Amino acid sequence: MHLMNENKSYLPDFEIKDYGIWNIRAYNAIGQRAYSYDLIDLREESKVQFYWQSFIQSHGFDASGYSLQILPNTNARTNLEFDLMLSHPDNIYRLPEKIQNHPLFLPLERIAKSSKSYNGDAHIEAAKTLDEELNDPLMAWDALVSAGYWNGANFGEPNMNAWKAAIHLSEKHGWTEINEVLIDQLEFYNHHKDKV
Repeated sequence: MHLMNENKSYLPDFEIKDYGIWNIRAYNAIGQRAYSYDLIDLREESKVQFYWQSFIQSHGFDASGYSLQILPNTNARTNLEFDLMLSHPDNIYRLPEKIQNHPLFLPLERIAKSSKSYNGDAHIEAAKTLDEELNDPLMAWDALVSAGYWNGANFGEPNMNAWKAAIHLSEKHGWTEINEVLIDQLEFYNHHKDKV
């Protein structure tokens, strides 16, 4: 990251790396750099890796590009502004077959078709597949966070199906503290939602 700050045309080699709590920020920054005007000549095949790694992170939790309100502004987009990629919805079908076969490709399709009316349900469907078939509960969690983000950004309310799926996922995998918080928050929400 330090080299990216010093040199506007520097892009690290692609690698999947754990940046800890900075995963979303790091992958978004690298993805944005790959699509920057300073790297306009970078081959599209190279850019796609960075784009996809950024897309599969939790949407809406990169504070550098978004309001810090509880729910993002309704005009906020996914965690990256890849207008070139999404300028025509059919562009996503140019992505490699491996990406098109990934469970998170369905949410990408829905977002590309209509980001302003997407409610996150395709992320919930993907989360189920990620957990049950690919045995990746952490990526499933990120997909559920993204489902909540999109419904909140576009409709100003939580996606209750994502909330319930997150409770189920946390219970299934023994994430006791998260499970308790989700249940307590749901009770609080249900108690107060009509009183505001």
